[in-house]
Amino acid sequence: MEILLNGLTFISPPPLQGVTTDTVLLAAFAAEHLLEKRAAVCDLCCGSGLLTLLTLARTPRTTFCGVDCDPAACRCYEQNAQNNRISDRMSAVCTDLTEIRRCFSPETFDAVIANPPYFEAERGAASPDETRRISRQGCPLETVLSSAAYLLKNGGHLYLCFPAARLAELFSRMSAAGLEPKRLRLAAHTLEKAPSIALVEGVRGAKCGLNCEPLLILNDSSGRMTDACAAIYGENERSFL
Repeated sequence: MEILLNGLTFISPPPLQGVTTDTVLLAAFAAEHLLEKRAAVCDLCCGSGLLTLLTLARTPRTTFCGVDCDPAACRCYEQNAQNNRISDRMSAVCTDLTEIRRCFSPETFDAVIANPPYFEAERGAASPDETRRISRQGCPLETVLSSAAYLLKNGGHLYLCFPAARLAELFSRMSAAGLEPKRLRLAAHTLEKAPSIALVEGVRGAKCGLNCEPLLILNDSSGRMTDACAAIYGENERSFL
């Protein structure tokens, strides 16, 4: 069991995904906008619920619906809600993203958060027989974006984490889906290394215009967490490591 912010706990037995740096960073990035808002949020490819829990811990007026095709992940998501006595604020729907329109009405959510593993664009589309297997292992970017565009209200916000080296692809596909990139923060493991993580906010139906935030350095030259990174992890950061 992991101890998260504000005393929340998190369980995720193998082979389900545990705590990852990019999820911690994305939750803080999303919470900057959601902090004082009464918002309904969808966590696409939610897994065991780490991204939901970390965002929820910072945003007292939000409610979350996690979506994942893996029944074990959805059960763990709901168990984490029960363990923290916040089942009124987080619930799960077990479905493949290709079936999202059968489960939700359009423009249901104020915000969408997502941090699934993505397939490279050159892989191409999956055959129908592969859909469920692929969704358990990763998700095509265009499927995540089309799902987010369907679920978001006009003016709703999408928050996602993506490899920095593929930003050109991401921005192009976001714009094509009607999700205009509006905010970007890059993260690098050290000052000497190129950024590897991109935290991106898009807005459905927005006009062009991107705000680039200062580069986030995760570790100093000695390998210790920087003050900026430690502030994101919070006072319980050691329990994540």
